[in-house]
Amino acid sequence: MNKEFDVIIIGAGIGGLVAGSLLSKNKKVLVLEKNKNFGGYCTSFSREDYKFESSIQAINGLKKHSAIANILENAGALAGINLIKPKKLYRTIFPEHDLEVPQQDLEGYRKLLFSLFPEEEVGIVKLFKVMESIYCEIDKLHREKSLKKSPFLLKYGKSSLSDLLEEFIRDDKLKAILAQYWCIEDYLRASFQPRHFPISGLTIRQMAVISRKAERTE
Repeated sequence: MNKEFDVIIIGAGIGGLVAGSLLSKNKKVLVLEKNKNFGGYCTSFSREDYKFESSIQAINGLKKHSAIANILENAGALAGINLIKPKKLYRTIFPEHDLEVPQQDLEGYRKLLFSLFPEEEVGIVKLFKVMESIYCEIDKLHREKSLKKSPFLLKYGKSSLSDLLEEFIRDDKLKAILAQYWCIEDYLRASFQPRHFPISGLTIRQMAVISRKAERTE
């Protein structure tokens, strides 16, 4: 193996592979990974007839010309991958509840929660309002680089998810439902930027193949 490289990247996770793929277009790149498989949390594995995602099961922000789409396209990571946008974001099963959460239908999700926990309707409305405000302020922060016009971020910036749920929700079962998917803020992100699911499973490992100038050794 050639021992001279322009760039050496330690870790073949999401960031390492994307950086290596982009840099390899005009640099000689070596990506080092201690594990047998590369891809970090963006890998999948099989058990008998079932395929499981190690962590990340979908990608949002893939609308044309979006930041994420541009990065992955430039890295060659989307080539040959078939993506679908299902109507349901996910299904979750609890001992007393079986929920199919709609994608890009925030009002539908609220109504679903109202039907299951009618006594929590006021708290649900308030929580969603706060999370929507936080989401919008985070989105604005990327452009303005200032917290001066971000009252919700200033108020809740040091609060944990548990703190936030305690303020608005009383029912522990509802708290568990709301906390399972990175809380409401992540659902809001998926509402504005729909999630896409790779048909063959999410495997950013393909990016290592796209990194044409990177060398691999066992």
